[in-house]
Amino acid sequence: MTNTDTVDKPAPDISIVITCHSRKDFLEEAIESALNQTIPRERYEILLVMDFQDTELEEYCRNRNVKIIFDNRPQIGVKIALGVEHSRGDLVCFLNDDDKFVEKKLEMISSVFNTNPSCSYVHNNSMRIDSYGKYIGGKTVSMQRSSIRMYGSTSQRSMAAEFKKNMMFNDSSVSIRRRDYLPFSDLFYDVYGNQDNIIFYVGMIASDEVLFLSDVLTLFRVHDSNTSTGKELEGHCQLLERRIGSLCNTFVHLSDHHNFERISNLLFSDAKSQYMQYMILKEHQKSKANGIKLYMACESKGSAKFIFTRSRVGVFLLYKVSKLFPALVKTILWTQITSPK
Repeated sequence: MTNTDTVDKPAPDISIVITCHSRKDFLEEAIESALNQTIPRERYEILLVMDFQDTELEEYCRNRNVKIIFDNRPQIGVKIALGVEHSRGDLVCFLNDDDKFVEKKLEMISSVFNTNPSCSYVHNNSMRIDSYGKYIGGKTVSMQRSSIRMYGSTSQRSMAAEFKKNMMFNDSSVSIRRRDYLPFSDLFYDVYGNQDNIIFYVGMIASDEVLFLSDVLTLFRVHDSNTSTGKELEGHCQLLERRIGSLCNTFVHLSDHHNFERISNLLFSDAKSQYMQYMILKEHQKSKANGIKLYMACESKGSAKFIFTRSRVGVFLLYKVSKLFPALVKTILWTQITSPK
């Protein structure tokens, strides 16, 4: 379901895709941050992909020329895919329903892509805010340089070293070149989590350059609805299982691409790291730790223990046979990922 007809309108330069999953506490703030940009409104469109219907919210969006796409499937990746498929801009900037853009976000992202025509993916830095919009810490990613570039020729070991800093964190910090992602949109229909990581992996095989910026262009909100409290830990562990499964599916889905060797070991190691976070949460299931503190601890420990696999031959063989025996490969991947070694 959409609420605007854009057939006769000229295509915008940029599309903002806001993904909303069963909550609207901070949604209007997210939309207002998308509206309050330094570039003219006619240069960009706003799409809201949501899984519930709300008459008052629909009226609010209609009055602000925000296009609504309704889909109630549980996979978060479905919202990513629908947003990309329905966008008309050359560039797509993702925004979660509880986060915010700074006013110069689109201006800077447009400039970066224009000066880097071979780049398919840009990740900007962010600052954490609380439920009231107050800052609660420094930048989410510590970078010593103003930007970090990765190319198709960049070694996976070098990439793994950077990812110890949680470089891919949060899809509200991600912008992409739409044409490079459209051929991969079907991948996201089976993604339950880790979509920010998976968007990066697609970028690495879809083009020859991705870029990470130290500039803070996103405000990442930390609140009870996106962290794990004691009562919710079991559910969060189950969600992590599905997220690890999403990475396994991604491995199989992308394995026949001619550039897959760029990311094969890194993708496997990412899944292994996610499993370590899963085990940390399992250990804390019966604790009464504060949800936000536990969330930060798991992020920190999971990143610190990011393992770069040296078993290149094993990974190579896995993706070579994945086209013939995808179910078997997924089983083998899960076994290897959950191995204590």
